[in-house]
Amino acid sequence: LLKLEIDELDIGLRFNPENFTDEKENSVTLNFKKEEEYGYAGSYTINPDKAPNININSFYYNKFLSSDDENERLVYCKRMLHTLYHELEHYKQHLMTKQCVSNKQTLTFARDFNLLSFRKNLYDENYYSFAIEDDANAFADKNYQEIMGEEKDLRRSQILYEGELSTGRYEYKISDEYGIHRRKGFRDDVSEKIMDAIMESTNKETREYVFKKTPILLKIYNEDGSRKSVARLIYEMKKEQNFLSRIDFLNKDEKNKLITDSKEMYYEVLHRSFKLAKEKDYEEILDVAGIEEVKELLENMREYYHKEMEEKLRQSERMQIVQSKKDDSFPTLYFRHKKPMKKMLKKNQKINKKYYKKIEHTKKVEEYLMLLQKKKEKEKSNLHAALQFKKQETENREELSKAANRTDYDEGR
Repeated sequence: LLKLEIDELDIGLRFNPENFTDEKENSVTLNFKKEEEYGYAGSYTINPDKAPNININSFYYNKFLSSDDENERLVYCKRMLHTLYHELEHYKQHLMTKQCVSNKQTLTFARDFNLLSFRKNLYDENYYSFAIEDDANAFADKNYQEIMGEEKDLRRSQILYEGELSTGRYEYKISDEYGIHRRKGFRDDVSEKIMDAIMESTNKETREYVFKKTPILLKIYNEDGSRKSVARLIYEMKKEQNFLSRIDFLNKDEKNKLITDSKEMYYEVLHRSFKLAKEKDYEEILDVAGIEEVKELLENMREYYHKEMEEKLRQSERMQIVQSKKDDSFPTLYFRHKKPMKKMLKKNQKINKKYYKKIEHTKKVEEYLMLLQKKKEKEKSNLHAALQFKKQETENREELSKAANRTDYDEGR
């Protein structure tokens, strides 16, 4: 069963499967390990130089499988299947980050894998909000319930997972002169800032490890760990979309899907890059793209942010409807705590605020670029006028010199 699933994942995630012949790129190792010191049921581990591992903790299961209660033994036999599917989805997520196909969810997975490595406390405190875990739980629940014929409330549980994956928030700590404070922010906003800090503070060897483990991050960062400039991101986005439009082994719908995914990923990344940009960066944008092209880009970004806001509010409302049902839990193996309605409404307000701020920021960026363009045009006009004046002065001096030479010649004659 796992072999079939893995073969499907490998082929489905690749543009051209013939390019991937390395055995370690096309396999995963399944281990049963006795990990007495850990309480987890399973884990997925990445080693860039070897095949990744799906580890099933036999110690965790043995204590239940040796129970005198037949029902308990059966429950944990079934749960092992759920664990296998959960860890298999981590393998799929990891494959996505290695294929370097632009996609905002893939970028989120890449950040999460690295936050797990470099900020373990953040992962432990936000397990049920982490994108890689939400996605893996949703995939495992779906497959488990379909195989076991327990699909009665499958759609309800999927709505919760999808909503959390779309609108999840991370709780984190910040330190200042007054001490340590706890903050909460939307997943991608928090993970993007922390990932920037990780890339800036790590040494060359560590960065090489990160890029080898999750190559998609090379779309956002330079090899020295700095973020790529806005102008560079715009250039690479255009180049990538031109490439995708020319692929001849994909049909029109597949091409459009890849192009849309690419645009949306870059729109997400460009927001923070615009916020971090300095005046010289904005001047570079105008040199590379031109004011009209950038205005069109910012308009497209606004449309995208507005669409995203409506979609996230819709998902949040669906979560509220599901959670308002009279029963407190679902037949999912991972229990989901109900959130009070007041908290859900507050979350909707934060979603509104987040995207309106993004939309307003693109307008301010456009206004600033327009002013900068006018300034450049004025400087160019002044330079042209100065050159014309200098040219006229030179011509006048030449005329006077010629006239003086003629006078001298006449007097001499």
